[in-house]
Amino acid sequence: MAYLCDAYNINTDCVNTGEVKFSNKTLITSFVEICTAIGFHYNGINFLAHVDGMEPNMDSKVINELKKINPKKIDKIHVWKGYKCENNCPSFQIVQNIVNQLNGKKVYHIYNENDTITIDSSLK
Repeated sequence: MAYLCDAYNINTDCVNTGEVKFSNKTLITSFVEICTAIGFHYNGINFLAHVDGMEPNMDSKVINELKKINPKKIDKIHVWKGYKCENNCPSFQIVQNIVNQLNGKKVYHIYNENDTITIDSSLK
């Protein structure tokens, strides 16, 4: 896991590479180059995973966190594919498998050019 959050002096919850978080605070991550991020906001809760294809058991880490909520209440899922994640890189394959397990959700794919990703109540 890369500790990219140490580079920020921020008043939000930061999600490091290979980390998965739920929070009622704003969640952010960045440097999604060869990685893929998956996130959503529902019922006052924010979810963000910075999926690293090289992190052992990354898919089960995300799935285990998602078991803490009722996935039927998730309306939309947002996926940010890193700008260096070409074809179906390992992190994107992991996210595709996770999305497939959350049957029938609207998925919005967003190309990310290394910008900061923010999950809060403004996420539509």
